[in-house]
Amino acid sequence: MSYTLGRLGRIPDAKHQTLHRAWSISEVGWQLYPIYSVDDRGVCTCQEGMACSDPGKHPTTPHGFNDASSDPERIAELFARWPGDNVGHKSGRASGTVIIDVDPRNGGMESLRRLQAEHGHLPPTRLHASGGGGYHYVLRYPEGVMEVPSRPIGPGVEVKADGAGVVLPPSIHASGGKYEVLIDAPLAPLPWWVGELASRELRVLPGGAEQPAESRFKLPENIYETASPRNRTLFDYGSSLRAHGWDHGAILTELRRVNAERCIPPMSDYEVRKIARSAARYQPGNALTFSPEVLSAVAYLQETPGTDRRSD
Repeated sequence: MSYTLGRLGRIPDAKHQTLHRAWSISEVGWQLYPIYSVDDRGVCTCQEGMACSDPGKHPTTPHGFNDASSDPERIAELFARWPGDNVGHKSGRASGTVIIDVDPRNGGMESLRRLQAEHGHLPPTRLHASGGGGYHYVLRYPEGVMEVPSRPIGPGVEVKADGAGVVLPPSIHASGGKYEVLIDAPLAPLPWWVGELASRELRVLPGGAEQPAESRFKLPENIYETASPRNRTLFDYGSSLRAHGWDHGAILTELRRVNAERCIPPMSDYEVRKIARSAARYQPGNALTFSPEVLSAVAYLQETPGTDRRSD
């Protein structure tokens, strides 16, 4: 196998051309990590294959985007040890980026128009096509800010900053489309209103109503492996988000953030994806009729092996 000695050190030439191209469009300090790709049928190359709920988007490494690095030698090691044909970028303060992920299939374009009409237009900045018909606006992380949370700010519009990752061009989407750089421009500063919406403890429900976070499942500050099972806690939380109308992608992003920031030690990305998929199996609600605790308890009973769910 031939190798190249360059900015990324000793990595397989043919195997990681995507990595070379992704590195060439990344800014200094961006943290990268390997992601599973998809085959010609759009099936994920991970061990789950056709059963994978997040094809071509989840990391190959044990700790997901928390294994990301901006060091060329470390990146080369990651892609050699845990090969992945797609490339991920860990957003947030560590890389200096905030991504606004717009998904037109879930009303993202209309939501973005509404948000800009209310708060002001996004400045000219780098823009990527997601490969599945969506867009990633790449903006500069604000100085002097401790955290920009990763969470939806409208139907089909999600802020991805601390505790999140995105797929970089020229990775391949499950649809067969390619992630592409549409506008190669310097990163504009994050508008104040985006950071404010992401930091507010409000969730957007179907129909545009906002529900205070106080009605959501209360997460402990630290989620220990022994004191309270991590998977049960994250499942309860994911179920409460589903009760608020969150879709699978948004639940997965939030659970990944919570796993990285609060679980001691963090679970594997494989486990987090299983939990998110389980929580998203149930019909979304508006969390106004039943409390998240009630809905998550019902969901847990339905998930528990051997539970007798017959009527009395």
